[in-house]
Amino acid sequence: MLSLKVPLRDAERARRALVDSSLLDRDYVVDKDKQHIFFPLTREPPANFMESSWSVVEHPHNKLAGSECRGLKFPAMDIVGTIAIIEGSEEEARKIAPLIVKCIPSVETVLRKAGPMEGQFRTRKFFHVFGKETMETVYKENGVRISLDVSKTYFSPRLSTERARIAALVRKGENVAVLFGGVAPFALVIAKKCPSCNIISVELNEDAHSYAVKNIELNKFTNVKALHMDVKELKRADKYKGWADRIIMPLPKDVVSFLDVAAYMARPGATLHIYIFASSPKEALSLLATKLDELNVGWEHMGTRECGNYSPTTSRYVVDIKLL
Repeated sequence: MLSLKVPLRDAERARRALVDSSLLDRDYVVDKDKQHIFFPLTREPPANFMESSWSVVEHPHNKLAGSECRGLKFPAMDIVGTIAIIEGSEEEARKIAPLIVKCIPSVETVLRKAGPMEGQFRTRKFFHVFGKETMETVYKENGVRISLDVSKTYFSPRLSTERARIAALVRKGENVAVLFGGVAPFALVIAKKCPSCNIISVELNEDAHSYAVKNIELNKFTNVKALHMDVKELKRADKYKGWADRIIMPLPKDVVSFLDVAAYMARPGATLHIYIFASSPKEALSLLATKLDELNVGWEHMGTRECGNYSPTTSRYVVDIKLL
């Protein structure tokens, strides 16, 4: 059977891409060996879908799933490690949750969103629906392991491709600052890609910071430091004035009010990757340009990419800017 063969480290990213492109054949189960995972395909992927370590192969060991799984259309969900997160009513969730656990081999727990993200730390409450009663898991992405509690920390698996993109841009020996670093996913992926880089991940949420420290140890990285502090306090740290070659700011709702910190930390020629909510790429750049000009900072626009939806009229954009 036609299958996509990917390294285990890319499993979740590949699965999400296949689902988004309607390429995953849900009538068959996913197989794996010690190094690779095999996804059954509905058709051959286009050339621009593939990554260098992915390949399309004939894999004879994909087995037909049970009758409950064949042709089943799952609702939209996020899979974070062994946890599937769904939306909808309690009745709908309890009906579909056992099938999610049965038909998706990696899932042990199904949670239902109890409401929107809340508070300064963008956390969310969940209802346990089915399976193992836990909010904690280990998520694997881009060759790193990320431990977290989904109810106590902010984390988006939907940014996995974006984290890989940023890591690929980093050059040897760079000083990289990740502001609002959470459980340190950006820092970890960059550390894996660039062992010679010096990276700091700054986070105020005590729970997220604790997981960041744990994740640095879990991945045995010595080139990452987790800082538990308010990002604004960095302007009082002489050590980090003009320190950073690259600054990542994944706080799309309030990021404009922290651009002064980035300007303080940046070396001449530094690159900023700024995440922001806006109705269009033009608005995203305009919001940032106004503040940067107020700060009397010379800058050059390197590009803008959409990387997620916030509402029907608002998207999450990342704007790449070089400071002059």
